[in-house]
Amino acid sequence: MGTGYRKAFGKWGEEQAATYLASKGYVILDCNYRFGHSEVDIIAEKDGILSFVEIKTRGNQAYGLAEYAFTPAKLAALERAVYGYFDEHPDVPTRWSIDLLVVETSAPGQAPTFLFYENLGEALS
Repeated sequence: MGTGYRKAFGKWGEEQAATYLASKGYVILDCNYRFGHSEVDIIAEKDGILSFVEIKTRGNQAYGLAEYAFTPAKLAALERAVYGYFDEHPDVPTRWSIDLLVVETSAPGQAPTFLFYENLGEALS
């Protein structure tokens, strides 16, 4: 599986995730936000809470569950990006959480399934 395919597949997963979140009442504020070496796939808001969402897209479990790719190092990188986002956007709500959204499909063109893990890292004040 080439790098181009993986990149396109990941982009497809992020688009599916944004559609899913919007269907759940989230307003998408930003996609692929970068702060230094850290990136947040989707930043969304619902009910006055910002969700910093990591997206993991999988076509199978050959390399393990997507959830296992959400490591403590990844969480720390996301937290750095969260604080960077607040520095750059002082007018946004200050209640926030870090979430994981797994997008899975077993075949190209087949509708994905979603596993949404909320509040993996949070500071709801």
